[in-house]
Amino acid sequence: MFADLPYGKFNVKRFCQLALDSGAAGRDRRHMARTRIREFREQAEVSQEQLADAVGISVSQISRIERDEREPRLDEIMKISHRLGVAVAILIGEEDEPDPVPVVGRIGAGGSIDTSTEQFDLASPLYEIEPPFSLPDDALALEIYGESMWPRYDHGDVIIVSMHGSDIKSVIGFEAAVATEEGKRYLKRVIEGSRRGLFNLESHNAPAMRDVKVTWVSEVITVVRASQVRRIKDHARRKIQRQVRAAL
Repeated sequence: MFADLPYGKFNVKRFCQLALDSGAAGRDRRHMARTRIREFREQAEVSQEQLADAVGISVSQISRIERDEREPRLDEIMKISHRLGVAVAILIGEEDEPDPVPVVGRIGAGGSIDTSTEQFDLASPLYEIEPPFSLPDDALALEIYGESMWPRYDHGDVIIVSMHGSDIKSVIGFEAAVATEEGKRYLKRVIEGSRRGLFNLESHNAPAMRDVKVTWVSEVITVVRASQVRRIKDHARRKIQRQVRAAL
Protein backbone atom coordinates (compact mmCIF):
# COMPACT_ATOMS: atom_id res chain seq x y z
CA MET A 1 0.00 0.00 0.00
CA PHE A 2 2.75 2.48 0.91
CA ALA A 3 4.44 1.83 -2.43
CA ASP A 4 1.56 3.69 -4.07
CA LEU A 5 2.42 6.88 -2.20
CA PRO A 6 4.82 9.48 -3.67
CA TYR A 7 8.29 8.92 -2.22
CA GLY A 8 8.97 11.24 0.68
CA LYS A 9 5.43 12.64 0.78
CA PHE A 10 3.18 10.90 3.29
CA ASN A 11 -0.25 12.18 2.30
CA VAL A 12 -2.76 11.37 5.05
CA LYS A 13 -5.81 11.62 2.82
CA ARG A 14 -4.24 9.37 0.17
CA PHE A 15 -3.19 6.85 2.85
CA CYS A 16 -6.75 6.71 4.19
CA GLN A 17 -8.22 6.31 0.73
CA LEU A 18 -5.87 3.43 -0.07
CA ALA A 19 -6.58 1.79 3.28
CA LEU A 20 -10.34 2.07 2.88
CA ASP A 21 -10.52 1.08 -0.79
CA SER A 22 -8.73 -2.27 -0.51
CA GLY A 23 -11.66 -4.58 -1.33
CA ALA A 24 -12.89 -6.77 1.51
CA ALA A 25 -10.12 -5.46 3.75
CA GLY A 26 -11.33 -1.94 3.07
CA ARG A 27 -14.87 -2.90 4.05
CA ASP A 28 -13.51 -4.40 7.27
CA ARG A 29 -11.66 -1.17 8.01
CA ARG A 30 -14.77 0.94 7.47
CA HIS A 31 -16.67 -1.42 9.79
CA MET A 32 -13.83 -1.12 12.32
CA ALA A 33 -14.04 2.68 12.15
CA ARG A 34 -17.80 2.63 12.73
CA THR A 35 -17.59 0.31 15.72
CA ARG A 36 -14.71 2.23 17.33
CA ILE A 37 -16.08 5.75 16.93
CA ARG A 38 -18.43 5.41 19.91
CA GLU A 39 -15.65 3.91 22.05
CA PHE A 40 -13.23 6.75 21.34
CA ARG A 41 -15.98 9.38 21.59
CA GLU A 42 -16.94 8.21 25.07
CA GLN A 43 -13.29 8.02 26.14
CA ALA A 44 -12.82 11.63 25.04
CA GLU A 45 -16.11 12.62 26.75
CA VAL A 46 -17.41 14.13 23.52
CA SER A 47 -21.19 14.10 23.03
CA GLN A 48 -22.87 13.04 19.81
CA GLU A 49 -23.97 16.67 19.41
CA GLN A 50 -20.39 17.94 19.71
CA LEU A 51 -19.09 15.35 17.27
CA ALA A 52 -21.88 16.05 14.79
CA ASP A 53 -21.06 19.77 14.93
CA ALA A 54 -17.35 19.08 14.27
CA VAL A 55 -18.10 16.79 11.33
CA GLY A 56 -20.87 18.94 9.87
CA ILE A 57 -23.62 16.32 9.90
CA SER A 58 -26.70 15.75 12.03
CA VAL A 59 -26.78 13.97 15.38
CA SER A 60 -28.97 11.28 13.84
CA GLN A 61 -26.27 10.61 11.23
CA ILE A 62 -23.65 10.20 13.96
CA SER A 63 -26.01 7.83 15.77
CA ARG A 64 -26.50 5.79 12.59
CA ILE A 65 -22.73 5.59 12.05
CA GLU A 66 -22.20 4.34 15.60
CA ARG A 67 -24.96 1.73 15.17
CA ASP A 68 -23.22 0.53 11.99
CA GLU A 69 -26.19 1.62 9.87
CA ARG A 70 -24.34 4.25 7.85
CA GLU A 71 -20.88 4.21 6.30
CA PRO A 72 -18.90 7.41 6.95
CA ARG A 73 -17.21 9.13 4.03
CA LEU A 74 -13.45 9.59 4.00
CA ASP A 75 -13.64 13.29 4.84
CA GLU A 76 -15.98 12.48 7.73
CA ILE A 77 -13.57 9.88 9.11
CA MET A 78 -10.76 12.44 9.01
CA LYS A 79 -12.88 15.06 10.84
CA ILE A 80 -13.95 12.49 13.44
CA SER A 81 -10.33 11.48 13.94
CA HIS A 82 -9.30 15.11 14.46
CA ARG A 83 -12.12 15.91 16.90
CA LEU A 84 -11.52 12.80 19.02
CA GLY A 85 -7.73 13.17 18.99
CA VAL A 86 -7.22 9.67 17.57
CA ALA A 87 -4.95 8.86 14.64
CA VAL A 88 -6.89 7.79 11.55
CA ALA A 89 -4.77 4.63 11.31
CA ILE A 90 -5.91 3.65 14.81
CA LEU A 91 -9.53 4.55 14.13
CA ILE A 92 -9.69 2.33 11.03
CA GLY A 93 -7.71 -0.51 12.61
CA GLU A 94 -4.50 -0.10 10.60
CA GLU A 95 -2.56 0.32 13.84
CA ASP A 96 -3.17 -0.67 17.44
CA GLU A 97 -3.77 1.99 20.05
CA PRO A 98 -0.32 3.01 21.37
CA ASP A 99 0.69 1.98 24.87
CA PRO A 100 0.73 4.70 27.55
CA VAL A 101 4.11 6.31 28.25
CA PRO A 102 5.12 7.02 31.88
CA VAL A 103 6.09 10.57 32.84
CA VAL A 104 8.95 9.58 35.13
CA GLY A 105 10.26 12.96 36.23
CA ARG A 106 11.00 16.54 35.26
CA ILE A 107 13.67 18.14 33.11
CA GLY A 108 15.06 21.63 33.54
CA ALA A 109 14.60 24.31 30.91
CA GLY A 110 15.88 27.22 32.99
CA GLY A 111 16.59 25.83 36.41
CA SER A 112 18.22 22.42 36.64
CA ILE A 113 16.69 19.22 37.99
CA ASP A 114 18.93 17.43 40.49
CA THR A 115 18.98 13.78 39.41
CA SER A 116 20.30 12.70 42.81
CA THR A 117 16.84 13.43 44.23
CA GLU A 118 14.78 13.34 41.03
CA GLN A 119 15.54 9.96 39.50
CA PHE A 120 13.67 8.23 36.70
CA ASP A 121 10.99 6.40 38.67
CA LEU A 122 9.53 3.76 36.37
CA ALA A 123 7.70 2.03 39.22
CA SER A 124 5.88 5.17 40.39
CA PRO A 125 5.61 7.65 37.51
CA LEU A 126 4.10 11.10 38.06
CA TYR A 127 1.35 10.06 35.64
CA GLU A 128 0.98 8.41 32.23
CA ILE A 129 0.12 9.93 28.88
CA GLU A 130 -1.19 8.35 25.72
CA PRO A 131 1.08 9.33 22.82
CA PRO A 132 -0.32 10.19 19.39
CA PHE A 133 1.50 7.25 17.78
CA SER A 134 3.37 4.07 18.73
CA LEU A 135 6.79 4.59 20.29
CA PRO A 136 9.86 2.42 21.03
CA ASP A 137 9.64 0.12 24.05
CA ASP A 138 12.21 2.19 25.96
CA ALA A 139 10.31 5.46 25.51
CA LEU A 140 9.66 7.54 28.59
CA ALA A 141 8.44 11.06 29.20
CA LEU A 142 9.78 14.06 31.11
CA GLU A 143 7.82 17.15 32.10
CA ILE A 144 9.57 20.44 31.26
CA TYR A 145 10.30 22.75 34.18
CA GLY A 146 11.26 26.34 33.35
CA GLU A 147 11.12 28.64 30.34
CA SER A 148 14.67 28.97 28.99
CA MET A 149 13.68 27.05 25.84
CA TRP A 150 10.66 29.26 25.10
CA PRO A 151 9.19 29.72 22.48
CA ARG A 152 10.14 26.22 21.28
CA TYR A 153 9.03 24.61 24.54
CA ASP A 154 6.77 25.86 27.32
CA HIS A 155 6.80 25.13 31.02
CA GLY A 156 4.61 22.04 31.51
CA ASP A 157 5.16 20.56 28.05
CA VAL A 158 6.14 16.88 28.05
CA ILE A 159 8.95 15.49 25.91
CA ILE A 160 9.27 11.84 24.91
CA VAL A 161 12.83 10.50 25.03
CA SER A 162 14.69 7.19 24.98
CA MET A 163 15.66 5.68 28.33
CA HIS A 164 18.73 4.09 26.75
CA GLY A 165 19.76 7.39 25.21
CA SER A 166 21.36 8.37 21.92
CA ASP A 167 24.86 8.65 20.49
CA ILE A 168 25.84 12.20 21.41
CA LYS A 169 27.26 12.78 17.93
CA SER A 170 23.76 12.29 16.51
CA VAL A 171 22.31 15.19 18.55
CA ILE A 172 25.02 17.80 17.91
CA GLY A 173 23.22 20.94 16.76
CA PHE A 174 19.86 19.73 18.03
CA GLU A 175 17.77 20.02 21.20
CA ALA A 176 18.13 17.02 23.47
CA ALA A 177 17.59 15.80 27.00
CA VAL A 178 20.95 15.68 28.79
CA ALA A 179 22.29 14.63 32.18
CA THR A 180 25.55 16.18 33.37
CA GLU A 181 28.43 14.90 35.45
CA GLU A 182 27.20 17.13 38.31
CA GLY A 183 23.96 15.17 38.42
CA LYS A 184 21.73 17.75 36.73
CA ARG A 185 19.18 17.17 34.00
CA TYR A 186 18.39 19.72 31.28
CA LEU A 187 16.65 20.25 27.97
CA LYS A 188 19.21 22.10 25.83
CA ARG A 189 20.66 22.45 22.35
CA VAL A 190 23.90 20.45 22.27
CA ILE A 191 26.99 22.00 20.64
CA GLU A 192 30.60 20.76 20.65
CA GLY A 193 32.71 22.44 23.34
CA SER A 194 36.25 23.78 23.29
CA ARG A 195 37.79 20.37 23.99
CA ARG A 196 36.98 16.79 23.12
CA GLY A 197 34.40 15.29 25.48
CA LEU A 198 33.00 18.69 26.50
CA PHE A 199 29.81 20.24 25.19
CA ASN A 200 28.07 23.60 25.22
CA LEU A 201 24.42 23.48 26.25
CA GLU A 202 22.49 26.34 24.67
CA SER A 203 19.10 27.84 25.52
CA HIS A 204 16.84 30.04 23.42
CA ASN A 205 16.61 32.83 25.98
CA ALA A 206 19.25 32.16 28.65
CA PRO A 207 23.08 32.13 28.73
CA ALA A 208 24.78 29.03 27.35
CA MET A 209 26.49 26.53 29.64
CA ARG A 210 30.06 26.11 28.39
CA ASP A 211 32.26 22.99 28.33
CA VAL A 212 29.98 20.63 30.21
CA LYS A 213 30.61 16.91 30.68
CA VAL A 214 27.54 14.94 29.64
CA THR A 215 26.81 11.47 31.04
CA TRP A 216 23.53 10.75 29.21
CA VAL A 217 21.77 12.26 26.25
CA SER A 218 18.63 11.45 24.29
CA GLU A 219 17.09 12.98 21.23
CA VAL A 220 13.59 14.41 21.65
CA ILE A 221 11.33 11.90 19.90
CA THR A 222 8.26 14.11 20.16
CA VAL A 223 6.66 16.74 22.39
CA VAL A 224 3.16 16.86 23.87
CA ARG A 225 2.07 20.42 24.60
CA ALA A 226 1.00 21.37 28.13
CA SER A 227 -2.59 22.07 27.06
CA GLN A 228 -2.80 18.55 25.63
CA VAL A 229 -1.02 16.88 28.55
CA ARG A 230 -3.85 17.72 30.93
CA ARG A 231 -6.46 16.38 28.53
CA ILE A 232 -4.52 13.19 27.81
CA LYS A 233 -3.67 12.69 31.47
CA ASP A 234 -7.33 12.94 32.51
CA HIS A 235 -8.32 10.70 29.60
CA ALA A 236 -5.83 8.03 30.72
CA ARG A 237 -7.11 8.22 34.30
CA ARG A 238 -10.74 7.82 33.20
CA LYS A 239 -9.80 4.88 30.97
CA ILE A 240 -8.10 3.07 33.87
CA GLN A 241 -11.09 3.74 36.13
CA ARG A 242 -13.45 2.23 33.54
CA GLN A 243 -11.23 -0.85 33.24
CA VAL A 244 -11.23 -1.31 37.03
CA ARG A 245 -15.01 -0.96 37.23
CA ALA A 246 -15.45 -3.46 34.39
CA ALA A 247 -13.30 -6.00 36.24
CA LEU A 248 -15.37 -5.78 39.45
